[in-house]
Amino acid sequence: IRDIVSIGDSGRCIKELRQILKIKDGRVYIVNERQRWTDIIERNSLFSIGNFIPYNFSNLTDVPIPSESIDLVVCYMG
Repeated sequence: IRDIVSIGDSGRCIKELRQILKIKDGRVYIVNERQRWTDIIERNSLFSIGNFIPYNFSNLTDVPIPSESIDLVVCYMG
């Protein structure tokens, strides 16, 4: 596993997943409606975990991530 997409949150479990799955490199995409200052607390990092992609979940369209390029998708939406 190398490339990860986290949908609906700030990437809160990405650091732990990388440790557990021994992922040293690869791309991370964070897909959510907007970035918030509370994301820092939620993901336990002052710095971004990956590339943020703003997405309107009310208007479903394709996400600008290349097809067949993701190994793991994490979705923490309610």
